[in-house]
Amino acid sequence: MPSDRHEGKLIELAKQLGEDLVALRDEFSEYADTIEEAEVPSATWQVEPWPEPVTAAALLPDVIAKIDQHFAARPHEVLAIALWTMMAWVHEIATYSTILAATSPEPDSGKTTMLGVVSFLAPKPFSSVEATGPTIYRFVDKEKPTFILDEADTIFKRKPDITSIFNASWTKGTKIPRQVKIGGNYVTVWFDPFCPKAIGVLGSNVPRAQHPPGEV
Repeated sequence: MPSDRHEGKLIELAKQLGEDLVALRDEFSEYADTIEEAEVPSATWQVEPWPEPVTAAALLPDVIAKIDQHFAARPHEVLAIALWTMMAWVHEIATYSTILAATSPEPDSGKTTMLGVVSFLAPKPFSSVEATGPTIYRFVDKEKPTFILDEADTIFKRKPDITSIFNASWTKGTKIPRQVKIGGNYVTVWFDPFCPKAIGVLGSNVPRAQHPPGEV
């Protein structure tokens, strides 16, 4: 069943069985997490480090020039993209993770092109289509990629759990607890969703996390 229909079916099932919706949702999430273990791929991205140290001041103009070759943007926008790309390489020392958001009032304005350019410049780029919340936080916890999500406004509306992950994961140390079956017993595993994130959004704002129907 498509993931965007899960919530409606859970509400219907909770009424039929007289069960608590939140408890039923948690039980289903644990079940889905075990199923989705097979969905989490292993990153094969490799890069050979430059043999000599390079200062940020020397590198920044080259990154700006590379970005500026591929799509039209204002100088301060290109600068912001370049600085964010460089930040992605030292993300492990950051406390807060700024989301790079490409926005536009109309489609076909270059957002996808910009995200594609970023994917060639950032470390371990991971672009996903129809990702689920558990797939995202498990993969991010394991690989620490640069997570790139195009048409995020549509996905956030259909999958509020992904919106919650993005909104919560901008601060280092915010982790997601899940019960995972290990050796026949359920244990609490804390997944870390902290990683560089770039998104494409139609409009001007990233949607806020919304409670699913039936939850306060």
